[in-house]
Amino acid sequence: MKLINKTSILVLCISFLAAFSLISCGESGNNPPSELEEDNSNNNQGLDESEDEVSNDNYVLHSVVETTRISTGETVVTKNFYNPVYEVSTWSGRTMLKSYDKYTESPYSQFQYALPDAVTIYSSSFTMECSLNSASIVMAKIGREKYVYEYDTKNRLIKITSQYGDLDHDIHIREFKYDSTFNLIGYKLFIDNTLAEEAEIEYSTVVARTIPLQCYDSSYGNIFSYLGDADLLAMGFFGNSIPLYLVKRILFKDYSTDIENEKVFEYEVNQQGYVVEMVMMDYRVTQTFISTWKFEWEKVLTPSYVNWLFSDITSPYYRYLN
Repeated sequence: MKLINKTSILVLCISFLAAFSLISCGESGNNPPSELEEDNSNNNQGLDESEDEVSNDNYVLHSVVETTRISTGETVVTKNFYNPVYEVSTWSGRTMLKSYDKYTESPYSQFQYALPDAVTIYSSSFTMECSLNSASIVMAKIGREKYVYEYDTKNRLIKITSQYGDLDHDIHIREFKYDSTFNLIGYKLFIDNTLAEEAEIEYSTVVARTIPLQCYDSSYGNIFSYLGDADLLAMGFFGNSIPLYLVKRILFKDYSTDIENEKVFEYEVNQQGYVVEMVMMDYRVTQTFISTWKFEWEKVLTPSYVNWLFSDITSPYYRYLN
């Protein structure tokens, strides 16, 4: 009996050491990520990706490419965002966009920050000068065009008033309506106090992790293109106006032409929870436009504003997402 007990103990020790060696070998293959690297993997993950499998790594937009097919069968490919340059702001301590290209191979937009007071966009077609108050844009000028931005007590953008020079007519007022959190659910445009446009927005149950990707769509009836400059929105300069979830449907009405159109969206996300493909079905009276948007993301060690917004416990969004 004593011999049997010693042998059993020896077998148990050998088994334990073998198991420990296997675990150690498995862990030794994990290499730390580099500070900035493009993530082009995992493009086959659907919206059913479980929340506990989504990583907490920080990613910023690397490229946006749109392919649109019309009823004639023709397809048009457009580069809406590519070749971005990012830097870490000495003022905010966050990763921010410095420049990027669009449409052509020449530089499109460059950003000059004078935080916390001002931001200027130098584009190939315009210069936009923005004045800030508490890190949110309250006024912007493009030539003689003037834009005034108003926010509610939750720091959500609720009104944009635009006019040209000192003219007291042709004044555009855009109003935005939210749910009890931060999802934009309604939009109205008044021109000289007359209702000209209106929209309703519905959402999926998938966390957005970024600004509405519809911001990069310039087609008719896209109200998110009115929600301030997309790049400035992503960097937090339009307050808490970024929806919590991915947009599912936009119903748009144009009262000046009595035209109504509907946009419906489908998404594909990667293992990190970021959208890598968005399909837009744009239903109109005369035809249906189908657009497919491809998104690429690059990893950063220093979080951007949006990274912070969707993941940090100090963010105003955190309690609604966890």
